[in-house]
Amino acid sequence: MIFKDIFSNDINRAINPAVVVSDHKKETINAEIKEYVFTDELLEKLYLILDTIVNKRTGKSGIWINGYYGSG
Repeated sequence: MIFKDIFSNDINRAINPAVVVSDHKKETINAEIKEYVFTDELLEKLYLILDTIVNKRTGKSGIWINGYYGSG
């Protein structure tokens, strides 16, 4: 097996190392969406956040999103 064969995306593609929020170019937005990896834990937490908002649940109201620079 060749190393590049274990990846679903081309390993030689261009990847922007840092994207700023004000970059509204369509190709930048599409690339960021396609490259994002939704883990099971992320999906679970996202569901809890959205469920809380949609159903107007009370209690803790803060949400903290943390990650290393460039972690997405």
